[in-house]
Amino acid sequence: MKRIAFLSLALLFGVFLSCKEDKENEVEEIKIENTDINKFAHSVYQNMDSTIGFAKIQLNQIMNDGQLNGDAIATSGHPLAGIIKGYYDMIFAAVNIESPIYIVAKDIDLKKGQLTEGVAILEIADESKFKTVIKDFAEVKNEGNLNHASLKNAHLVWQKNIAIVGFSNTNDGKDLVTSAFKNGAKLEESDILKDKELKNDDIFLILEAKKLLVNAASAIDNEKQELVKKAVNQLAVDAENSHIEASINFNNGEVNIHSKTHSSETLAPLLDILKNSNTNDLANGINSQNSVGNLLVNLDVNKLAKNYAAYIIDNKLSDETTSQQLNGLSQYLTGEIAINMDNIENDKAQLAVAYGKKGSGFYDLLLMQVKGSDLLIQDKRNVIYLGKNKNFTSSEVEGNEELLNNGITGRFDISKLNKEDLDGIQTAIASQLAIVEVKGNLFEMDVTIKSVNPNENILTSILQTLKANVNPNELPM
Repeated sequence: MKRIAFLSLALLFGVFLSCKEDKENEVEEIKIENTDINKFAHSVYQNMDSTIGFAKIQLNQIMNDGQLNGDAIATSGHPLAGIIKGYYDMIFAAVNIESPIYIVAKDIDLKKGQLTEGVAILEIADESKFKTVIKDFAEVKNEGNLNHASLKNAHLVWQKNIAIVGFSNTNDGKDLVTSAFKNGAKLEESDILKDKELKNDDIFLILEAKKLLVNAASAIDNEKQELVKKAVNQLAVDAENSHIEASINFNNGEVNIHSKTHSSETLAPLLDILKNSNTNDLANGINSQNSVGNLLVNLDVNKLAKNYAAYIIDNKLSDETTSQQLNGLSQYLTGEIAINMDNIENDKAQLAVAYGKKGSGFYDLLLMQVKGSDLLIQDKRNVIYLGKNKNFTSSEVEGNEELLNNGITGRFDISKLNKEDLDGIQTAIASQLAIVEVKGNLFEMDVTIKSVNPNENILTSILQTLKANVNPNELPM
């Protein structure tokens, strides 16, 4: 009797394990009807466990502005132009190009400046044609109502009118995109995006400060910078719900970039450290006839010392000595800083910096810091010049006086760039750029990139120049 009972128990246990294993191997079914891609993308962003940013790209708008179409590709002179145009026509028949493309960035390698994990979301116009295009590149499988295809380092899933393609250098790309699709199907509103007035910008971006700072801290591996690493980690803790939003638009004669920083209450005082105006006085002292341009910053040294000293002490990032040193800045410096870019040599910008001074203390401090390097310091009356073994010359700074009504302002003449250090593509692009202007503060910033042709969309100007002046084999197609 006992033996029968034992065998019955063993049989039941075996059945239980078998059912459990079948359930673990079962593919969860995900099902959507034709869905609003905007709501779907917002839900992907909202539910991804950790993200570094979000982008909405009006690809059709950008391509129309730049007159980049099938005919432009066919006549580009590229050796593969015919094949590329063929796929271009097929893809644009399968994908709804009128709809935006959304990108959700999960992680980035700051040292390499590369996205390491993320997904792109696009809308399908014709599912049958879409599947035909994908079959030319990869085998298509159906799992849990989702179509799957592996494309070299990326993985693609789609259903109905929504497709997601993504990759991961650190985890399973298939799991990443499948999870993203599942999250999108929830159609939940994004906490960050729900209050944004998403205009019809060519490109709209969100960058999350917390994840950027966490990555920045992890990139610090020098033992001598442990205190810096500790400070960056603390900033990451206090950057909860802080982010930067930016818009990029390609217009006739210029590119307009606008950014706005949304900061936590804790970090806001660390950004509120600028005065609202600048002068060209310092820049005139280090500007030369060959200078490409200048960036001017006007710090409120009293706010800087007070706000940073309080943050350092409150978070035990250093002792009171650091606080005393910060307070000493207001005795040594006026807060005005001018950075002059002389040109580019060996892929490096040649810079000189001028600081407005009140006394000799800061000069002595800088002298100690650069001892043994090839940097040169000159102390001239009310200004300290710091640069790379050059004689500082004086030349009047040209520019828009309206720019000076900001805590940060800059103007750069691209025509003065040394083209010898640029490759063919860079030279072609630079030839169409005239002036770069920067104005704003640490909460809001505007950058305007002006073209040599004010009556033509800047993308059109650049693409036409690439086509006319660059070897077709060099074109990134």
